[in-house]
Order: sequence, then C-alpha cells, then structure tokens
Amino acid sequence: MAKGSGLSGTERKIAAACKGADVRKGLAIPGSRADQSGEAVSQWLKGNGKDEI
Repeated sequence: MAKGSGLSGTERKIAAACKGADVRKGLAIPGSRADQSGEAVSQWLKGNGKDEI
C-alpha cells in the first residue's frame, strides 16, 4: 500500500513563497525505501546539474 502523496505540491509552494527562486522538480522517497534509494538520488542529482552531494 502506498503511503503519503509524494511531495504534496512542495515545489509549487516553495516557488510561490520564494519568488524568483530556481525551484526544480523534487524527489519523493518513502522512508521505508530510503536505504535503497542511492541510485535514484544520484540520477536525480545528475538531472539537476549536480554530480555529487
């Protein structure tokens, strides 16, 4: 069963509160899968112009 609802509009809320900010697509990772999400995080970072943390 899925829990939560992703980022629940977080990007939109940040963009509205921080006019002019470069708000990019977030990455939702359920807490139960955090220890298995290394590759997903790496790909997300690369997709946002970052090679590493």
